[in-house]
Amino acid sequence: GRLHIAPHLPEFLARYPEIDIDLTLTDHFVDVIEEGADVVVRVGGLSDSSLFARRLAPNRRILCAAPAYLDRRGRPANADDLANHTCLVYKLQSTAGVWHICCGESGEHREVRVKGRLTANNAEALHAAVLGGVGITLLPTWLVGDDIQSGRLERVLPTLEADLTPDETAIHAIYPHKRLLSAKVRAFVDFLVECRGQWE
Repeated sequence: GRLHIAPHLPEFLARYPEIDIDLTLTDHFVDVIEEGADVVVRVGGLSDSSLFARRLAPNRRILCAAPAYLDRRGRPANADDLANHTCLVYKLQSTAGVWHICCGESGEHREVRVKGRLTANNAEALHAAVLGGVGITLLPTWLVGDDIQSGRLERVLPTLEADLTPDETAIHAIYPHKRLLSAKVRAFVDFLVECRGQWE
């Protein structure tokens, strides 16, 4: 929301002067019906049949670390080496310090137990820590893609990524069926689709 939606809101508001926005940003699950939201942008699939979801973008998570950390501690040669490193864990997508990863080349699915000094429920906090050279983390490309391209971060074990299916982790715009024909909802969701190329 902060990185890929909020910066585009001035353009949306200028394009649609009769639409007002009440924006709430949170990492916690939002009940669309109970909260009375018109649209919720959520990572994950549609689990409630009373809601409609439009897929906006994939949500690939990759292993990465700052070059300074890897120069200091060494670069892992395989998934088992992660146990000897300081790992930064996003606790909303990990269970008891276990990363579920998949080897892209072989398709092998692995559970890797990791440990470290920082666990957080906010991906941006882990992002700041990994940029600061604290350790290795598993974060989405929409958050670390620019850092990888610029060299601020380096991919670790590039054939590995989070072992989650695209439908389970994709970014969706979710809204109640009764708002399906709402012109303001349709306009906002279409606008999000326009912006989605920058999320990957």
